Amino acid sequence: MHQTDMNRQQYDDSKKPKATIRHLTSIERVLEDHDSILMGDIDFSFVHELMTKAREEIRNKRPSQSSERREQDKEKERQKQKNEEKEKEEKRPAKYSRYDQEMYEDGEIVEFDINQSLSFETSETGHLQSVALDRTPPATTPKKKPSRTPIIVIPASASSLITTFNVRDILQEMKYVKNEERRNQRRETEVVIQRKKDGGVTVPYRVIDNPMKLSNDDWDRVVAVFVQGPAWQFKGWRWNGNPTDIFSHVAAFHLKYDGDKVDANVSKWNVNIITLSKTKRHLDRAYLGKFWEVLERHIQKHKPHLRY
Repeated sequence: MHQTDMNRQQYDDSKKPKATIRHLTSIERVLEDHDSILMGDIDFSFVHELMTKAREEIRNKRPSQSSERREQDKEKERQKQKNEEKEKEEKRPAKYSRYDQEMYEDGEIVEFDINQSLSFETSETGHLQSVALDRTPPATTPKKKPSRTPIIVIPASASSLITTFNVRDILQEMKYVKNEERRNQRRETEVVIQRKKDGGVTVPYRVIDNPMKLSNDDWDRVVAVFVQGPAWQFKGWRWNGNPTDIFSHVAAFHLKYDGDKVDANVSKWNVNIITLSKTKRHLDRAYLGKFWEVLERHIQKHKPHLRY
């Protein structure tokens, strides 16, 4: 009994190593390193065949491309020859045509003393007589040179701080004078003022209060407008009388006393406000000088062909 148990134990022990090896083999993984990865089992010889085939196709295409280039060169040469022939044809003197000749002489004309510059008209007696043709070209009227004098538009309303009565005092002498002080003068619809610049240079400006009489050329010279406030001031103006469009082409100004309320329209429009003191006249030149600074910048930018 004891011997039998020992034999069975020896038999079981002999089976254990085999089971262990089988288990290890089942979980075994191939170790991949740098060399094993590079030594793959895929054959890339077909890549060489593809490259060889592509190289052959390129070689086969080259002759066709060269022939196309030769055809293009031939076409350019033919076109060049056509252009040269056309230029020669244009430079070649025109052939003689008797229908294109207005006057010519031959033996008979010289013999009979025919004057080809004469025409014929019926005389009072019914006979034809020779009349010399007037070949003097008609006198041309010289074209009028366009004016380069800028135009300033001011309100026609008597309630405006600037009118034709005092515009020369304000813009030329740079000093505000009330309209009441100039009422005894004759009212003018147009005034020419002289802008006094440094160095003794003066530039004329035309000032009007009725723009309805302006021509198209005059409108091109309008550079400034003094705004009162009501939109009806621009009724009948260019640019459809729209203040927004007008002020994009013309520099707009509004003259007021200090302490006076600004009109609502003037506040929302693109208008340069000039505020004067009611009593301190020695400040007028400084305030009114801003008008000329803004206006001359506007002319330089938008209408440099005018004098300023």
